[in-house]
Amino acid sequence: MVLPLRLRHTLPARRSSRQLIGQGHYYRPVFLENGVEVEHAGYVTDLITDFALEFLENRDKEKPFCLLYHHMAPHRNWMPSPQHLDLFAEDELPLPPTFGDDYKGRLAAQEADMRIKDMYLSLDMKLHEQSYERETGTGGNLEFDPEPSWRASYTRMTEQEKAAWDARYEPINQAFAKSPPEGAELTEWKYQRYIKDYLRCVASIDDNLGRLLDRLDEQGLSDNTIVIYTSDQGFYLGELLEQLRTLQREFGDEVS
Repeated sequence: MVLPLRLRHTLPARRSSRQLIGQGHYYRPVFLENGVEVEHAGYVTDLITDFALEFLENRDKEKPFCLLYHHMAPHRNWMPSPQHLDLFAEDELPLPPTFGDDYKGRLAAQEADMRIKDMYLSLDMKLHEQSYERETGTGGNLEFDPEPSWRASYTRMTEQEKAAWDARYEPINQAFAKSPPEGAELTEWKYQRYIKDYLRCVASIDDNLGRLLDRLDEQGLSDNTIVIYTSDQGFYLGELLEQLRTLQREFGDEVS
């Protein structure tokens, strides 16, 4: 969500806004721009930063300003940008120390349906339906059908974006279809797929935040502009086998 605000003496004096509708889409997102729905080609993190830079360029240079610059990423379903698809591709990322936890004495954790092993093969793992016999993930909502959502997410990409995506993911999908892992092996496979995509989305935020801070430098604003970093709740990244944010423990108290 991007909400650039232009200030005079009091809020709200003059305001312009671009914000995602609902959760938003990673590719070809639709923004509500001052009340009008507008679809933009491209990747959501890049576009939000483009809008922020546009605001900085076109603002009234004689007046103070407030720019609220917020990202959709790394929200589910963690679709990386084309520039980051190869990040960590050859790496086996380490499992968290508590990945094999047995939940002994923790009833809430035992009953939670948001563990790594519960993640959807389609929407979360980005496997096409021909790569598996049936969807076995419950994903936190057994009533939800994730396959149409994944098809819709995939088709939002341009042919060029699909080509880059397929070049990275199709070999993985085909290997899965040929020899699908089971049990603990499947859970670890899901973790690698999930954590790499999550970190790829975060890498795009890092790159784009750098673009914004560089523009402040270029406009001579770094010394008299307050930059405030914010986040929402923390998020499990495989600790205790989980990928949710609702269990109150020390892991979830940290911001993501």
